[in-house]
Amino acid sequence: MTEAFEDGIYLVRVRAQVMTRDDSTGGWVPMGGGGLSNVSVRKRIIHPTDTDTKHEYLIFGKRIADTSVVLSCVIKKDFEYNKVMPTFHHWKTGDKKFGLTFQTAADARAFDKGVRTAVEELLDGLAVTLPPQKFHPLPDDVGDDDVFMGACRYAPDPIRETIDRVACIACARCCLVYPMGGEGDSRSHPCDCECGPACGRRWLALALLSLLVPCLWCYPPLRACHLCGIACGLCGATHRPDS
Repeated sequence: MTEAFEDGIYLVRVRAQVMTRDDSTGGWVPMGGGGLSNVSVRKRIIHPTDTDTKHEYLIFGKRIADTSVVLSCVIKKDFEYNKVMPTFHHWKTGDKKFGLTFQTAADARAFDKGVRTAVEELLDGLAVTLPPQKFHPLPDDVGDDDVFMGACRYAPDPIRETIDRVACIACARCCLVYPMGGEGDSRSHPCDCECGPACGRRWLALALLSLLVPCLWCYPPLRACHLCGIACGLCGATHRPDS
């Protein structure tokens, strides 16, 4: 289902971490300092005339925290799309390589469907015969080192999940994230927020809540140890391919 906006039609819109390929290391790194973004596949009119109207298809990403544009990529005839993991897809057009780390596999499937729709409509609108576009499925032998360098904050992390359970973060999430909002996403972590008035109010609420739930005081030292482990490469969330 598509949605109409003043800057075009959204074929699909999801939340994801925008990545780019670092050829010097052979890995993927977050673009523009990282952060969750609203990423969409858009269809917009270009060069309208009385007799002919042409469209272009654009993958567009805007970071949620500061609304800055971190991705603007036009889908062209040399577009190659790769689904290397259930929650990580990447593509290449020209000499540019981009990727997306999705929050859920359902978001990844929806985005893949939107991209396929854009490519099909693009090919239908061209007068010349073009070679078929390349959509690569998940390979059986892909490894962690083939995709990511370091940890990914949106991948499952069993150590952090354990820290959350020990520190009763579920209680804080129910009391704070759902009523106050976490950047519009109920899956937001109550201790992860950008600088700003909302962040200050949340930390004040956490401090007051810790008087009733003392185990919340365990979170800062445990999280500090976890971050040190990530920095040393000893732990951290990574994506793994389906078996």
